[in-house]
Amino acid sequence: MEVRKVSSKSQITLPKEFAGKLVSIERLSEGVLQIKSGEFIPDSEKIFHTEKYKKRLEAFDK
Repeated sequence: MEVRKVSSKSQITLPKEFAGKLVSIERLSEGVLQIKSGEFIPDSEKIFHTEKYKKRLEAFDK
């Protein structure tokens, strides 16, 4: 776990691996933020948008 200080302008510096990427920031509760990197679709959810997954879902629906 890393501890980062929020600046007086409410900014934080993210690790270099996030440089140039889009991120979504979701407030889960008071004092809890979740940051996900990706391009409109969070990286952790991209599998749901693949052809293989779509075919599995269609087969399940039948």
